Amino acid sequence: RQLVNNNDYARKFRGMVENNIVGPAGIRLQSRVQDAPNRPDQLASQAIEAAFVEWSAAADITGRQSLRDLCETLVGGLPSDGEFLVRMVKGADAGNRFNFALQLIDVDRIDTTMNGTYGGNTVVMGVEVNLYRRPVAVHVFAAHPNDGVRTSRERIRIPYEEVIHAFKVERAEQLRGIPWMAPGMLSLHHLGGFMLAAILAAEHGANHFGFFTSPDGEPPRGNEVAADGSQITVSQPGTFDTLPSGYTFEKFDSNYPNEVFGPFVKTALQRVATGWRVAYHSLAND
Repeated sequence: RQLVNNNDYARKFRGMVENNIVGPAGIRLQSRVQDAPNRPDQLASQAIEAAFVEWSAAADITGRQSLRDLCETLVGGLPSDGEFLVRMVKGADAGNRFNFALQLIDVDRIDTTMNGTYGGNTVVMGVEVNLYRRPVAVHVFAAHPNDGVRTSRERIRIPYEEVIHAFKVERAEQLRGIPWMAPGMLSLHHLGGFMLAAILAAEHGANHFGFFTSPDGEPPRGNEVAADGSQITVSQPGTFDTLPSGYTFEKFDSNYPNEVFGPFVKTALQRVATGWRVAYHSLAND
């Protein structure tokens, strides 16, 4: 989640997932009601489709998102979370005339510390399963762990027929999702470290013009000095540093940015794109 919020490539990947899975129009309903075999009932189909459009605008129980936006939020969390949890609310609590709405539940609310037994069933990381490892319920906290003063460690058991807990199953008996970005996170971390070092080297090389030498190593008149008398060293454009007495300077020219910077970044991003199973040129805007 930190990468999605702060890293440009991770944010782009999330956008690719949202745009390509949900699409600009979202999930739409096409009704094909028939009066008899091969006799479509156009009026009934139009009425059903119109009602679906109306419900889609009020599908979110909070009233903030349409069905299309809600689906985009759900799939947008898959790169960082690997799963999503939706509760189906029926009756007057739904808050619309259809008496049916969807409640998004942050997967952080699933009590991953709950492992053991419950009513004869097994609980693994907050997911309750029967003898055949079929999920029957999910145990969540009443409030998000980071809700501050409203944080509640009270646990609520929600039957599985009331929720949609979706993730890509990648191994047998898997009960929780794996973040889609996991394979490329290490490569992205190394790329960020390299780019930071290259930027700092280029900045330092561009800032420093040269060095003053003095018999006693004292800085030139007017340089900033700390309270203990030591010189304060800064890196800013056009600075000349002072060498202490007896020291010499061997010139060092920063090699960054140089000809290997671009190919290295490209190779690293190709590796990240491979782990995320997307085209490199789409991820890197190349």
